[in-house]
Amino acid sequence: MIHSKRLIAITGPSGAGKTTLIENLKNDCIVGIPKQTTTRLPRDDDNKKLYRYISIEKFIEDQKKNKFAISSGKHERRYGFYKSDMMSELENYNTILLVVPYKEIEQIMNLRIDIDIVVLTFSNDIESYVKSRIKERNIHYNPLDLEIRAKYSKYEHDKYYEDICKEVKRRSETDLKGIVGYTDDAVVSSDFIGDSRTCIFDEKAGIMISDKFVKLVAWYDNEWGYSCKVVDLIKYMASKK
Repeated sequence: MIHSKRLIAITGPSGAGKTTLIENLKNDCIVGIPKQTTTRLPRDDDNKKLYRYISIEKFIEDQKKNKFAISSGKHERRYGFYKSDMMSELENYNTILLVVPYKEIEQIMNLRIDIDIVVLTFSNDIESYVKSRIKERNIHYNPLDLEIRAKYSKYEHDKYYEDICKEVKRRSETDLKGIVGYTDDAVVSSDFIGDSRTCIFDEKAGIMISDKFVKLVAWYDNEWGYSCKVVDLIKYMASKK
């Protein structure tokens, strides 16, 4: 089905350049960009037109009132997009762009709005690709062109992903306890500082793309966690003398 409106969500790892890409597209294309609401402090290099800064208390209050279309993070650093901001941009533009963390892809898929929703994973050549799609007169996307395709409801393959999660959780609590961790919380990288485990599986960040292709995401502390693994390796080497 072809719709008159579409939402393009760009996801990828922190620091990949997603926000810079959004700014470039805004300058070159006729698109709407809802403000991202955050509880973090402003940075010198922030584009203030793209951010709204609020207190953690206000954020939590609005979350409870279900005012956010998408929200993520925990503790003192939270991010989200208000429903009102998204709908306002959709009234003024045919296309709106969002930067969305991997773990919030499911929230994008579950948006109850009658528009075409496409989620793209960040890559070096994505800018020209998105520009060409924005400028197309007819709104149509070939799923084969995309790494991830999102349409209204969850993927039909969710049950397979749930089975994978159950097995990872079981192993994290049995023979791989202390090595592999498991979380179903809304987390960010700073939540794992000081964690000594090899990796912590993030249930909400993974996605089943097809019955033969699944994306799994796990976190680890690349300083303390890595150092602990080096110590483990040294102990193992010493035991073989």
